[in-house]
Amino acid sequence: AARMAQIIGIVDAHLYMPLVRKAFVSGFDHPATRLVLDPARCAEGIAEAQPALSMLESIAAEGLQLNGQDISLADLHLVPMIDYGFRVEGVRSACAPYTALLGWWQSLSNRPSVINTDPLRPL
Repeated sequence: AARMAQIIGIVDAHLYMPLVRKAFVSGFDHPATRLVLDPARCAEGIAEAQPALSMLESIAAEGLQLNGQDISLADLHLVPMIDYGFRVEGVRSACAPYTALLGWWQSLSNRPSVINTDPLRPL
């Protein structure tokens, strides 16, 4: 429970703003969003997200949380932020070294609940 709360705290304090509000909002190009692309702000967000992503990688590597099997509130809190972030090419490539976190995402991104709640999924 403590590790779950820690993950939620890391995500809220150190990941949401750079990954979603900077990288995604400034770097996602899709006609449905009407977002204004700003490559410099996107790159800034990607760089600022690295420490949080590195901490989450360490936690995922432990295998107690973010393991893709035992779903907790931490997983559910992180999924939409990683989903939005990974829609930006620079984020995907910047996360290549985070193999445990990528394994977690691969497990969760294939779940019907994640697929069916994708806001950009074709109807």
